[in-house]
This record gives sequence, C-alpha cells and structure tokens, in this order.
Amino acid sequence: MRLTGVCPMLLSLRLGRHAQLQKAANNAPPVSRGAKGDGIAALQEGLADLGMDLTISSGPEGFDGIFGSETDRAVRQFQSENALSADGIAGKLTLHKLDGLLILGGFDDRDPAEVKAGEAADRIKPVPFRSNSNY
Repeated sequence: MRLTGVCPMLLSLRLGRHAQLQKAANNAPPVSRGAKGDGIAALQEGLADLGMDLTISSGPEGFDGIFGSETDRAVRQFQSENALSADGIAGKLTLHKLDGLLILGGFDDRDPAEVKAGEAADRIKPVPFRSNSNY
C-alpha cells in the first residue's frame, strides 16, 4: 500500500493496511461518529479483540464499518481504560495505543518480535517531557 503525503504510522497489519486509519493516525483527519468504511470495520474488530462490546456492529460476515453510537461508546471506553482523553475521536493517540496493544497482545497477524524494539512500546508508554536539564 502506498499513501501519498502520509507517513505510515500504524504498524499492525490489521490497522496499518487502511489508508483511512493511517490518515487518522496523523489526525488528517481523525475518525469519529459518522465515519464509514473498511478502516472503521478494522477499528471495530481491534476494539472487540481488546474486550470492548460491539455486539450490535458485528454480524456473521464481520463488522459493519459504521462509526455509530456503539463504536463511539467503545472508543470512549478504550480511551478511558488507557488514560487517554475519552472524547470518542480515534486520532493519533488512540490509534497508536490500539495499534501497539494489538501487536503486543498477539491479536495481530504480525509477530511482536518483528516489530523493532521501541516502535510499538514507545507509543504505548510515552516518555514525559522534563524541562529540568539535570535529567
């Protein structure tokens, strides 16, 4: 996949193959209620794998790919459980956190050992900025 003008930010195979989510990972624009598409279905699947309830959005043929009230609620729950602002918008911080947890949790087809040290882990635990030069 080639994304013009967008630096691929998502490393998991599940989320990273969708241009819609790669753009959202750059906040260009983030995805929120009303968004639709295969990227949203991948987002829903990832959230469900991590324990979010998306029973209305899922069916025998997979997830519906509609960012409605249930997906909004699942995104907010995920954000809250991961110390993110629970605004229901899947942008840079939310998608990076989800991406890293899918890889490290073994929910993605990509082997966590293939991810370079720090690629996913740095995004899961951001290093706080310290203005004191003694650190």
